[in-house]
Amino acid sequence: MSIFVSCGEASGDAYGAGLLKALRDLGFDDRVWGMLGPKSQEAGGEALWPSSELSIVGAVEAVAALPRLLRLRGEIIKAALAEKPRAVVVIDSPDFHIPLLKRLKKSGFDAPIFYIAPPTIWAWRSGRANALKALDARCFPLFEFEHDNLRSHGLKSLWIGHPLLDDFADYKPPQDLVSKVQGKDTVALLPGSRRSEVKRLLPVLEALVEPLEDLGYFPVFSVAPGLEEGSKSYLRRKLAGRRLYEGPGRDLIAASSCVMGASGTAAVEAMLLDRFMVVLYKSSWMNYALFKLLVDIKWLSIPNILAWEEIYPEFLQARARQELIISALKRYRDDAEAVHEKLARVRSLLGKQGAYRMWARAVAESASP
Repeated sequence: MSIFVSCGEASGDAYGAGLLKALRDLGFDDRVWGMLGPKSQEAGGEALWPSSELSIVGAVEAVAALPRLLRLRGEIIKAALAEKPRAVVVIDSPDFHIPLLKRLKKSGFDAPIFYIAPPTIWAWRSGRANALKALDARCFPLFEFEHDNLRSHGLKSLWIGHPLLDDFADYKPPQDLVSKVQGKDTVALLPGSRRSEVKRLLPVLEALVEPLEDLGYFPVFSVAPGLEEGSKSYLRRKLAGRRLYEGPGRDLIAASSCVMGASGTAAVEAMLLDRFMVVLYKSSWMNYALFKLLVDIKWLSIPNILAWEEIYPEFLQARARQELIISALKRYRDDAEAVHEKLARVRSLLGKQGAYRMWARAVAESASP
């Protein structure tokens, strides 16, 4: 008996690792295999393919990668049909996972399907609800409003709280990092966890170093552990002489007074750690045009969406400029107390601990003989 798990992105790998640990805690000791990242492997998963295969930003990059992704999909389908896992768990990356699941179903595969961080049908492509229904997928969304939206479409959904609440329950940043920045007003600069994201955001972040230092800050660049080695080398080369931190981004966020850079999970982590963040986003003009055309959301970062106001200033595309970013930081310094009151209110919307255990119970029960 086995369970197949497929994740893309660093955040998906973290959720996969949490699921695997919870499965082991429940006594599930059979094989868990699939497309996994380093954290999921450390938790006992067997990676037949690395999760970095899905490290793609935007429609343009996805089109270029299409031949490789089609080959990958074929390999996974062949392996799943041969292995016949008792359950399938996919995490995020709907452009890859939904066609994969459809092909599996069409091939006669009938094991239960679970979807962690399912498609954001509340923001765009609501038609994917029909695909999830046809797959009889059981959804594990990250936020309550997503849970409510999925159920309004007639989909199976379970939610108790955001999984990061479990991750942060007893969290403390490493003492060696805390000691290095002690007494300094540190700013965490996050260029992202994907190659194209890093190359577009790095020049913006580099331009912030001098003005930040002039204001008395201590800027430190994050080199995300989930980056593939070529991007890590690129960052080390481009940032020679700068301060770098190559551990988990949440450690640097925790050791800092504020954060600037790529959004995604980092914005939720910053909110949980009660850190102010300036959200930056840059992509190709074509990706951004498609985003604006297809996605019906006012803000990019989840804390702002949950608050229904801009707590974290967002600077996208040409607005990701030094003078605007520094002005936003100065405004925060003048009104920090109000910002942190708003962050506390939004944190209260994240539910309660226990998401990983809830996921693991549902998956283990379905995988039982």
